[in-house]
Formats: sequence, structure tokens, C-alpha cells
Amino acid sequence: MKFLHTADWHLGYHFSQFSPQQNRELSRARIEMIYAMFNYARKNSIPLILAAGDQFEDGNTADKKLLLELFSILHQYPEIELIMIAGNHDPLIQDNIYYRVDRIHYPKNLTLVEDNSIFDRYEYGCKIYASSLKEKNGDFDPTGWIDDDEKDELKIALIHGSLAIEGKYNPEDFPILPDAAKKKKLDYLALGHWHSYYKHDEFTYYPGIPEMISFKDVGFVLEVHLQKGRVPSVKKIDGIRQYNWEVEKREIKEGDFESFVKKEVKPDPRRILKLILEGYLSIGNYKRLQEYLGMLEVSFYKLFVENNIIIKPADDEVARISSEGYMKNILTDLLEIKKGKKEFPLEASVDVDRSEIVDECLMKIYQFFKRNGN
Repeated sequence: MKFLHTADWHLGYHFSQFSPQQNRELSRARIEMIYAMFNYARKNSIPLILAAGDQFEDGNTADKKLLLELFSILHQYPEIELIMIAGNHDPLIQDNIYYRVDRIHYPKNLTLVEDNSIFDRYEYGCKIYASSLKEKNGDFDPTGWIDDDEKDELKIALIHGSLAIEGKYNPEDFPILPDAAKKKKLDYLALGHWHSYYKHDEFTYYPGIPEMISFKDVGFVLEVHLQKGRVPSVKKIDGIRQYNWEVEKREIKEGDFESFVKKEVKPDPRRILKLILEGYLSIGNYKRLQEYLGMLEVSFYKLFVENNIIIKPADDEVARISSEGYMKNILTDLLEIKKGKKEFPLEASVDVDRSEIVDECLMKIYQFFKRNGN
């Protein structure tokens, strides 16, 4: 059999560092992501989608229009079944969004799991063990109720919680035994809660958050193929995510500044970029950098800049940081080498920019003294 494994849509998420208009666009992107997922399932004749919780950022305050929009998508894909559990962000408690819409409006191809449930899907040759959370925090293992028996059919579990791996979980995040798939004799353990894709073993996966909300977490929708007695075939699906959040680190020095600002940048209106800049520049080039970054903003949906560039001090300022002793002699020698009054003391390849090496030495000495209060 084959199905899609997804989780952590976080519909209704608010982006604090974006404008109201951008918030509306990014919220819409989460809906478009769901459309893309269902469209992929249709094109590839995949009849089943398992959603492992946290479909909503806050199940108590989410606008029910979001749930109705999900229903609208399901109505357009009647041949695809969605089995969905609630997670710790949208637990099944009073006033939850799932209870604010009468069940008569639920699409026939949607199964919202309310209690510990076993679904026999003879047409797929499987049993699905699924459980929704009913509280935001808990110290119990949500797989604890699943039997340890081997089945003739494929045995799948759909669960929301944290694998109890030292350093990777909170004891109140519904800790799951790391060997749960093996212990419960599962052919596949479909998990939700962690926002980054994570393969724990051949049978245990977190897909992560498919439409990103930060730079640190990257998730996917997973296409899963199962055959009894064999290791699952699991593939990350490309083309589902609507916006890409990326981090790019660049070290800039005087010698490569021109190539940095003249490098062609391909505009991408669906790219959210965090640019981290390190290095040092003269005051003149630093001002040019500021102008360049201002022009660069229009190339992306949103540009965040972490500017750690140090303005390069003038030679006389460097010379003043140490007025006596061996350090004064070192600085004097370096400054004379830089001005061409003294030979470079080491053998070096002709490809090496010796003035850049000297500048690097001067900057490191300067930074050391500044950090230590000189």
C-alpha cells in the first residue's frame, strides 16, 4: 500500500516579523500547501493521507473558516481519505475548533480520531492505530495502549508526541519509547510534533512542518510505500512547500567585496532569506554594503540581515592600541610590511594576497585588544 504522511500544518500561525499583508499571504500559503499535497496524491493515485496532529496553531482560538476551507479541499478530492489526529496545539478539549463545526458538515472522506481507535482498512490491507491528544501537556506514552501482537495485515500507528531521546525531548511532551515501532511490531510509526524531518529508524518517522514557520525547522510531506515483511520505502516530496526559508552565511573582506556586490542574484519572490555577514570592511565599503543590502531586499519575499561586519580601523588607530613592549614591535613591523617598507617575512605562494594576510593579522590583534578593554 502507499499513503502520504504529514503533520504540523499550524494553520492560523501568526508571523510577528512580517507585515499584516505578508501574514495573510503566508497563511494562504499553508492552504495552498494542502492543495498541493492532495493534488500530488491524486496524480500519483495515492488514496490515503495520514495527518499526525497540530493541524492548527491553536485549536481553541483558530478561526473555524480554516477548518471549513480544509473541508472544501476534501470535497474536491473525494477519492482521497484523510485520517487526522489532534496534537498538543489543537487537543480535543472544550471549544476546540473541531467541535465548533457540526459533524453533519464533515466530509465523508475525513476521519477525525477522537479516542484510541483501530481502523481496519481491508482495501489497503492494513490496520491503523490512531490516537488524538486531549491535553496540551502530558507525561504518558501515547503508544502505550497499542498491543504488541504481530498482525497478518500491515500495522500502522498514527501518533503525536516526542520520542524519549535524551536531549531531544521534554518529559511533558508525551514521551514515546524510542523502540516503540519494534516493541509494538509496527510496519510504520507515523509521528507528529517535531518540526524538522527526522528518521529515527527504518520504521519511525517525523515528516516535520511542511510549510515552514522559521529558519531552523525544515519538514516535508512523506510518500510511504509499505509491503508486509519489508522495510518501508519513504520519500520526501518536492514541490509541496510554497515558501522556502533559507540561511546563508558569508564572510566578506576588503579583497572580495567587489565580487560580493557584483554577484548576480536571481530574484525569487518565494524565498525568505536570512543573510549572516561576518568579516571586516573599510568605512567606505561598509556604507556601500548598506546601500547594496537595501537594493537586495526587492529580490526576495523577505530579507533578514544579521550584520556582524566590523568596520576596519585606520592604520593609526591600530598602532595606538599598544604603545610599548613586543606587541608594539609586531604592530610596527606589520604596518611597515603593509606599506611596502619591509619584506614579507614568510615564503608564500604567488597566489596569496600578502596584503590581505597582513590585514587579517592586524584585525585579529586589534579585536583581541578591544575585547580585553584596551
